[in-house]
Amino acid sequence: MIQAFQRFSQSTIAKAFLIVVALSFAAFFGGSNYFGSRHAQSVAEVGEMTISMRDFRHALEQEVRSIQARTEQPISSEDLLQMGLANSVLNTLISNALLDQEANSLGLAASNMEILDTIHGIKAFQNENGQFDRTLFDRILYSNRMTEDSFVEEVKSELIRKQLMGAVVAGSFAPKALSDLMLDAQYQIRQGAIVTIEPKNMTVPANPGDSVLEAFYTEHKDAFMQPELRSFTAVLLQPEAVLGDVVITDEDIQSEYDALKENLGNKPLAEVKDKVKKSLTQQMAVDKLYELSQTLEDEIAGGMSLEELANTYKLKMMTAEGITQAGTNAEGNSAAQFAPNEDMQAQIISEGFSIEEGVESTFIETTDGGYFVVRADKVSSAQPLIFADVKNRVYKEWANVQQVQEAYNSAGKIAQGINLDRTIPGTLSLLPNVSLANSNKEVPEEILEVLYRLVPGKAGIAPTDKGFVVVMLKSIIPPSPQLLNSQKEKVEKETLQLLQTDVLQSYLNALRIRYPLKVNWEAIHAAVGA
Repeated sequence: MIQAFQRFSQSTIAKAFLIVVALSFAAFFGGSNYFGSRHAQSVAEVGEMTISMRDFRHALEQEVRSIQARTEQPISSEDLLQMGLANSVLNTLISNALLDQEANSLGLAASNMEILDTIHGIKAFQNENGQFDRTLFDRILYSNRMTEDSFVEEVKSELIRKQLMGAVVAGSFAPKALSDLMLDAQYQIRQGAIVTIEPKNMTVPANPGDSVLEAFYTEHKDAFMQPELRSFTAVLLQPEAVLGDVVITDEDIQSEYDALKENLGNKPLAEVKDKVKKSLTQQMAVDKLYELSQTLEDEIAGGMSLEELANTYKLKMMTAEGITQAGTNAEGNSAAQFAPNEDMQAQIISEGFSIEEGVESTFIETTDGGYFVVRADKVSSAQPLIFADVKNRVYKEWANVQQVQEAYNSAGKIAQGINLDRTIPGTLSLLPNVSLANSNKEVPEEILEVLYRLVPGKAGIAPTDKGFVVVMLKSIIPPSPQLLNSQKEKVEKETLQLLQTDVLQSYLNALRIRYPLKVNWEAIHAAVGA
């Protein structure tokens, strides 16, 4: 939360910590899926601490509001997952829980004076003269739906975490040999060349006959299935249902402006008032809609059917028959649209395939800020298709596999010729010069990965979405002494930060053993609305 007001990450220690918590959740923390009943509304348990759905939503909301204020672009539920924003927020909460428990076990503390100095030093709470402004402080806390006590407690916790992190990385240093290698690697220029081999350009093999195709069909039977079909009933809860209940006062607008002033480029309130009011109206509507969704969930838990729910609360209800998880009908064609838009339809189908027959989901947030609840009315299991009915399709799939294999073999022969007897094909085309310090967007990541594994004159193969690319490293141009000298101090600091990140990552992994992690992925997806 404090980072939303002023990033404490100006220190090397804290910067390294933020890198740690931004790492992929699946790769770093892992964690078992968790569907226990002890904390039905929690997204995770870390040792004896619980991360509630409310805390997760609140932290995610703060991050989303900050990004939207800077970019002036809406963020959908899919964006939250694709950008890794939901994982990043969850990682931070989990890391905080690990550090809080360990700090508590060690008896670490922060003095009242440290807490006071930290709060008074946050620029968002200072007036134009750089002095702490109590009125501004109250407004910003109100806008962020925080009490003074809860904010002070968070400041205290972050100070203690910083104290613990400082102790963990104390004494870390970057050997000169390592920083010199990092410096050279970062600023050297690599010159490469490539040739692309595409499967579609390979000769299409003749039909090998039923015996070969049937063997291929048997080996890849999962690829020739009639997919599972489901029928749904869904009830929608849309923002229009509560907009009439949203009342925005001038004080609300002032508080929201104070909280987002820096993200709005410090423009005068009069210039951005309409934008602030619109954003605040949407946010308050989201809050009210969430509260209503909880009321409706209680109704369902009390035995009310979706049909009764829609009738009692005047909500829109829709049904769909025989839909695959890919959104097609039994014939493989796009299913008729049954939801107001494609995004919502995809969400309903996705959620409908995650529940059992006859069961209702929880209320799921949609990309437009609304909610829906869906029931799986009928489930028809996947069935294998008969070979005779799909023989032509089997041949096409078999032929595709042969073309891919032929393309890979051709790429391998070219790479082998370069590596063994320096046979350089005339079809090689030069790549733009690249360096780690100044990446070239024209060169795809998969090609860069191979290019940086090679020594001059050697070649490797990179798979791409078009086929296979033979990558040859022609030469390495070392950085000039002037460039090395100008960047030396910067790279030494970055190298130290990376080492501290490794230390902190190892430390957090060790803490996870002491304080086991359980993640409720179902609750996370419900909170994100995906």
